[in-house]
Amino acid sequence: MPFEELDRIDREWEKESERCMVKTKNGRRYVPSASAAVVIGFLAVVMGLTWIVIVCGPAKELGVLKGLLPPLCFVFTFLGMTVSINQFRRAMRYRAAFRHYQRRRAEAEDRLKE
Repeated sequence: MPFEELDRIDREWEKESERCMVKTKNGRRYVPSASAAVVIGFLAVVMGLTWIVIVCGPAKELGVLKGLLPPLCFVFTFLGMTVSINQFRRAMRYRAAFRHYQRRRAEAEDRLKE
């Protein structure tokens, strides 16, 4: 009977971990990474600022595109930051769920030892 509780906790974790994982377009799942989210956010800001400097500086002679490119730079920077923040939140949610699972499992194992 006590082992059934461990099995139940493990099965619940499998379901919960599936919900917390990120699903790719082809159906593959992976554990979200907080460090990857930070890197994505950093690159989005650096690339966006670089693009803004280039568009507003040397590329002034672009004619029709001159008025369109600076707002596009901000949009792409914003989208990159949004993806980064979303990925970071998912990573934190997965981490919290995993810690909760570990606590529940450790408590059940302690009760089993008694």
